[in-house]
Amino acid sequence: MDQPIILDEIDLISSDDENVVGTSPPEIFEKMNFSRIHYIHSDRQIIIFPGYDIEVFTELVNCISKKKKNDKLQCQHSIFCTIGNLLNVFNPHLWMTESLMEHYFSLLAKSCSDQLVLSLEPVFFKDLIRGGFDKATKSMRATIKNVYAYDKLITPTYLEGNHWTLTVVNIKSRTITLYDSVKSSIYEDQINLLVEFLIESYKKYEKPVDEQQLQWTLDFGDSPLQSNTSDCGVFTCTNARHVLLGKPFYYTQEDAPLLRHRITFEILNNVLLPTPDAPQFFLK
Repeated sequence: MDQPIILDEIDLISSDDENVVGTSPPEIFEKMNFSRIHYIHSDRQIIIFPGYDIEVFTELVNCISKKKKNDKLQCQHSIFCTIGNLLNVFNPHLWMTESLMEHYFSLLAKSCSDQLVLSLEPVFFKDLIRGGFDKATKSMRATIKNVYAYDKLITPTYLEGNHWTLTVVNIKSRTITLYDSVKSSIYEDQINLLVEFLIESYKKYEKPVDEQQLQWTLDFGDSPLQSNTSDCGVFTCTNARHVLLGKPFYYTQEDAPLLRHRITFEILNNVLLPTPDAPQFFLK
């Protein structure tokens, strides 16, 4: 399964690739050894990363190279996300950190104009385990603690074995949907905790008369499958974006490197790029 990797030195641009940016300032190499990230050629970039070209890639690299690893990114609330965290998604084959996942999910929730979405932090389930309903509710960054005031809840869910999945709660339809890029079968603890939390929250804030309203249905979404042990965070973030925007899953493992560049761009610029509908001739 996916293993967390955070490097003190992260390579970015290889000097022996004919399609890479020119030499970075020497002082950059004193901070981080940049040599692994390349411009990506893809006939699918119009749907995977709209606007992506060598100029966009060059600007992205140059922007990051001017910063220090401990520089904080523009974040909502008090999410502590740094350039060092960002390099874990820009660099291929590295595992996305909790702060990076939280940052991206917060950006997704903020960008939904047609529905009210609450992004629950990656530590949500840890708080439930450690302190139950009260601790989990108190630690939520949202001003409105009543989850039934929202249309949907989204959370990057961390499973045993070091693996990210997506959990989506549709408040109105009373459904919990799991999207998993490796089809795990170890959800029981998390789902039981989540259902208990939802029931407790309903009793506290909604004061129900009809107990039937507390019943929840579990569904499994049809996520694209990853074929390595490092891209679960990329799949989880991309699944969340497509689910919230109501778009079909038209990406594959082959698109993961370009998706990493897209997510890096979106986080660095604090903006969500368009997600077009996929023309049939792009589907594989």
